[in-house]
Amino acid sequence: MQRLFNVSILLILQHARVVMELLRQDLPLFAAKDTTFTEDKIVEIQGLLGEAEQLPDEVVVDEQTGLTQQFLDLMKTGREHYEELSYFVRKAFKDKIVVQNILGRDTFSDAKRNQLAFIQFFRVLNEVQPKYEADLLTVGATPALLARTATLYQDIEKANTIQEVFKKQRVQKTANRIEKVNILYAALRDVEDLALIVHRDNFEMAKAYIVPRASRNTVVMEEIGSVIFPNTQTTAISSEYLDADSILQLSNLGVVPLRFYVTDQLLDVLPDNAVAVAAGDAINILSREISTGKYGLLIVANMSNDEGRYEAAMVD
Repeated sequence: MQRLFNVSILLILQHARVVMELLRQDLPLFAAKDTTFTEDKIVEIQGLLGEAEQLPDEVVVDEQTGLTQQFLDLMKTGREHYEELSYFVRKAFKDKIVVQNILGRDTFSDAKRNQLAFIQFFRVLNEVQPKYEADLLTVGATPALLARTATLYQDIEKANTIQEVFKKQRVQKTANRIEKVNILYAALRDVEDLALIVHRDNFEMAKAYIVPRASRNTVVMEEIGSVIFPNTQTTAISSEYLDADSILQLSNLGVVPLRFYVTDQLLDVLPDNAVAVAAGDAINILSREISTGKYGLLIVANMSNDEGRYEAAMVD
């Protein structure tokens, strides 16, 4: 879905509210230039605003965030399980590095940081582990520990499937919202065009009707902002001036949810207070609210399987 706007959806919605109030005051001036500008015009914009605000439902945003967190929790459980299992792998196959690697020793370090690699790791482990379970039991591994591998793998696959299905549904909801905001944006541009005529001798008044945009050209929103690849984290802001009182402006310019947090280094597991920013949304937030207690870096994380785009800045 091509966006007619190249700023955050929240700015468009806020502008629409302002325009309705201004139109109520200026309606006679507008009607004198264009007879279609009646009270119905305000009602029309109010209706378009209402439709644009309804999607996506905050419950949907929260649910997707919850699904992401569930998978992150599973990854934590899986890491802890394999760390315990690998103790017995090393013990059983001290002189057989090839077997240790077959059971994941050489790939675990990378797999534990990436959702897709993590799923594949447990898929392979679940397939090969049964061939070596007799040796693992001999050196002290419990049947419950070995059985846990299969259970975890099933949970991981199920969680991933649920997440993927929900993500595709959310993409459709996002596309629907973009369509609604596009319609609202076009209506606001019509008001802007007339405002430039009505207030041609008072540009300060006309400016209040100008729709927010980063440039005068219509662009594809997905071309704006920094890219973050699927299942990765990266530094969004690296600054010696980033401290507890820094005000951060975070914008999600893509179609997948992103999470942001403040710390002094990339973390394997996202902190609980990492803030989720839904596709198309933007927020301002104090650094301390999403900090691990350490400062210096703003980190953005994309835990989906699709590319994301974002902008991040410190507000003076």
